[in-house]
Amino acid sequence: MNQDYPGLNGRPLPVPETGIGHRSACNTVSNGKRFQWRVKPQPFGVNFPEQTCVEDWKQLEQQQRDILRNEIAHATFRPIDHVDADEVEAAEFWCRGALFRCERFLKVDQTAKDPFAASQLEARTEAKFLQFDEDYQHPPLEAVQLLMARSYVRQLTKFSNAQEKFAKANKLPHLREPKNQYDEALLHMYTNQQTWPNLMQEYNAVSRSIETGKTPNPDLLARCLNVIRDRWKFLKAKFIDHTFHNERNEHLATTPGLLRSIPDTYIYMALDKNDRLLLHLDPSGIERTFGKDVKTRMERDTIFWFFLKPPQKNVNARHASAKKNMERNKLMENQCGTDHLGHWLQVGYSKSPPVETKDALDVGARHGARQKQNFLDYMESTVGTITRLLDYEFGYLEPELREQYREVYRESPKNARLPPTNPPNHEETYCLRALICNVPTDEHRDTRDWVGGLTGLVQLGDFTGAAMALKQLGILLHGYRSGSSLQFRGTILKHFIAPWTGTCRYAFDHTTHEDLRQWVLKDKAARLAGVEDQPFHNDFSATDQPLQQSEEVDDSDHSITLEASKPAVPKPKPAKRKRDSEPDQSAQPSHQPAQSSTAQPPPSTAPSPPPAPPVAPARRVRLKLTSKPPVE
Repeated sequence: MNQDYPGLNGRPLPVPETGIGHRSACNTVSNGKRFQWRVKPQPFGVNFPEQTCVEDWKQLEQQQRDILRNEIAHATFRPIDHVDADEVEAAEFWCRGALFRCERFLKVDQTAKDPFAASQLEARTEAKFLQFDEDYQHPPLEAVQLLMARSYVRQLTKFSNAQEKFAKANKLPHLREPKNQYDEALLHMYTNQQTWPNLMQEYNAVSRSIETGKTPNPDLLARCLNVIRDRWKFLKAKFIDHTFHNERNEHLATTPGLLRSIPDTYIYMALDKNDRLLLHLDPSGIERTFGKDVKTRMERDTIFWFFLKPPQKNVNARHASAKKNMERNKLMENQCGTDHLGHWLQVGYSKSPPVETKDALDVGARHGARQKQNFLDYMESTVGTITRLLDYEFGYLEPELREQYREVYRESPKNARLPPTNPPNHEETYCLRALICNVPTDEHRDTRDWVGGLTGLVQLGDFTGAAMALKQLGILLHGYRSGSSLQFRGTILKHFIAPWTGTCRYAFDHTTHEDLRQWVLKDKAARLAGVEDQPFHNDFSATDQPLQQSEEVDDSDHSITLEASKPAVPKPKPAKRKRDSEPDQSAQPSHQPAQSSTAQPPPSTAPSPPPAPPVAPARRVRLKLTSKPPVE
């Protein structure tokens, strides 16, 4: 452990002796699929045995924040010795025994609609690709169109109703999702380049039959190809050649001089022109805070967890780079995927309440109670240690924003949240975690994350490479390595991971989605407005006057629906019962359903009651309760 970086109250942070990731800690049952722990797993990392530990962490965050802000305010920023000197200035200083490098990007403004509108850093980077783009061999578009037509023909022959619709309206099935067909066609073209000439010959033959119109009814393949060609200009605008862009970015990250390299010898910070944080990278965040021994056990436990429960594989054709990555790294044993743990809003259900992610539900549903307990132990130990580090960095970088994250977690439905990884004395910050196992990260923005928020990342594993590239800033972060911690604006910065080699690479992504945040804000505003408009008493005292109300309890979300008080309507007096000998001409047979299966009530002889006065529509108020209210 770095003795220059003190822990709580100047002491190194406590580390228990044992972790959970020993293969000797479990034995195999006869079927070879279930595992049993010999010793109950114990959480490791940072212990929080005392109430005062919370105040110690807050004090440590406040001290780090004050010192860091003071150093930045008094640091001397100078233009960097690079071609980008007109846009970037930097300063270096020591803070709590660690060397910091802080760079200010003078033409990046996060308050603008387009933060990089005035910056030329990305344009300069793109200009370096001219020779690469000229030499790159793209698949012929005609052959891609032919492969897409073949795919649609297979769909039409499989479903007769789709073929009938195509014959009537001349519209292809699932034409609203043509990107999947395009991605599969490109993947086939790139992996079978020797078939390009044959595909071009077949395309020319089919195309000639369409143009000359030799037959009044062209075959199905020709008709599908004709529809694709007619709509190609419209469809091509939505297509992306992922293989081309991935190879382009790989060339950018591996060729020296195309991006400005940021070494891993210091903690790196990037600010915009208003001194607002863009990113914060600590290359040794785990070791600096908890020690090297804890980092080693976290890596061992993570390897063992994915040995017990392999991750969900990415089967989309847009993740074709995963296949190439597996060929480059033979020792990964085909473990490549991502598990999303936490709660979110399902895609397309922005008005529905948050739900627990499918990966978290499957741990207990598919793998049994013992495996779920292993999962909770792993979340409390390794993932909890990572969360505490990112939470600490979040606290001294932007405490106000972190409080907003915590409020969203507090206001989320309890039945959708995972058990907190922090101890009871510490509030939970993040609603969602993505455990990324050996997955190559293509260039993207985190479009679903908190707009303007901070995404926390930690890498673990046995690998070399995997630096993070940011073309908009023109930098390559070599400090993003095993044991590093990163905070950055994922919704603003386009990023991708450079190629790597090794046995395993794990990334822990901590975030909260923007649609979840909006749902919580709307739900809270609706509840506050409802309480002001229609007061509700959970506990009536002897002097309280309860409202006249009817209650409908919903067991799914422990919510309650109240109807406003209705004006009392006088009940009509029952008519006198007539004698059996006196016939009633006005009596009509009753059409009411039977009260029971054995006895039928006699026809009603009472006159119809007067119509009730109109009643105001009921106002529905949804109140979240910690427990089910008693129903009277």
